Amino acid sequence: MATGIQRLKRDDVELVPMTDKTELAALNAAGITGEDAEFLCDIIKNVDNKEVIDMKIPEDITLEQFDYGFKLLSTAHDKWYYAKELTKPMIARMMTIMLNRPDLMMAIGCENHTQFLNHVAPKRYGVSRSLLWGIYQFSKQWEDFNPSIINTIGIDKLSLISRAVPLPKKADESVRQAVIKKRRELLPITEGATYRQIVDKLDAAGVAPKTFLLPSIIKIKTDVETVKLWDSFVNNKDVHERCGTSDPSVIFGYAIQECFSVWALKADNTVIDYESINPGE
Repeated sequence: MATGIQRLKRDDVELVPMTDKTELAALNAAGITGEDAEFLCDIIKNVDNKEVIDMKIPEDITLEQFDYGFKLLSTAHDKWYYAKELTKPMIARMMTIMLNRPDLMMAIGCENHTQFLNHVAPKRYGVSRSLLWGIYQFSKQWEDFNPSIINTIGIDKLSLISRAVPLPKKADESVRQAVIKKRRELLPITEGATYRQIVDKLDAAGVAPKTFLLPSIIKIKTDVETVKLWDSFVNNKDVHERCGTSDPSVIFGYAIQECFSVWALKADNTVIDYESINPGE
């Protein structure tokens, strides 16, 4: 029996029929069968059709429909290689709807988006925190995202563009529109280019230095209590408010800057210029 989002199918929207048996076989091997498999093939083949996506994942989605769709898309992303990138736009849309619907948040026991991303969603839907946070940050930076743009360029490359041209904290509408315009002007440089090549182009054009754009990892050996302290700190809503973001890497950078400034002030009564420490800000 059709369940959840599948009930939302409308006769006035022409869907591309699923005909590739290889894709169905791959889904079946991943444990996704029957109408669930057919639904996934169907929606992925129509991922560039905004009307279909809006119909399949409506703003007034119920909790039952949300549970069904989010779990199904998360499973497909995790187990069906072909669908990894194609499912992200739908997951992003569902997350945006959830975070803008206090009634849905309350229905699953969430007080804020941090609880949803860090605790409820991973347990309820079996999806990784890293995937959730990555898509969340993307959807915050590209609120007017178009599925066709995401599928052509990819979330990783679009996220690189948004990092190179960041949206300032508490930006007014004119600044926001200027940032969106600048980002869109940079989209052509992604055509046929690898992630590293885009970094080099952005650096050469003076948009942002590659030292700021290239990802890096800090590994620190510590104890369990310090890890708990960090988790509590990075998930604190007051910290998010002060930093203007819930991105752990950005919060970490702000924490270093603030400590550096306070410690330097105590040492010689001078204040360190944040801009000189982090040229990307």
